[in-house]
Amino acid sequence: MQYKQLELQEIEQELSYVNKELCAALTSEWLTLDEAKELAKKILISKKTVRESVAELLSAIYNLTVETSELGHIDTPNSITLLKNALDNRSLAEFKILKSMMAMLREQATEIRANSRMLRNQACQIRTESRKLQAESNELGVNFIGLRASYLSRQTNFSHSQFLSNSSKLTLQ
Repeated sequence: MQYKQLELQEIEQELSYVNKELCAALTSEWLTLDEAKELAKKILISKKTVRESVAELLSAIYNLTVETSELGHIDTPNSITLLKNALDNRSLAEFKILKSMMAMLREQATEIRANSRMLRNQACQIRTESRKLQAESNELGVNFIGLRASYLSRQTNFSHSQFLSNSSKLTLQ
């Protein structure tokens, strides 16, 4: 029974760890595709240089600091179009990856819920068995106390009758 309780605690701890990981994955600070598009619109309206705009957009999308010096030389409209297409393709690829990750997380959440239900059922069964054992233990304790009292009573009566028997023998002599 103690082994099952330890196993149950281990499973509950693992479930808690997985739940924390899921929460962390679902609450990450990455921008969605729509948020990134809105940010790109705001940046295009601003009067920043192309280099500053691209650095700001990349920093927001990847949740990392991108310095303008890291971008190299950007000055032709062709470069901007190529960069825009690359960003769109990258965003689409990342969106597909995130979508598949979400599907996988949903499956894992379903499995976790099923495991949780199973663990709750097992815990309920363990509690029921524990209550039965406690009741049996109490009953055995009561029986033991009754038998001990009966034994002590008989032993006292036996000792007393033996004492009387010995004293009557002494009186007769």
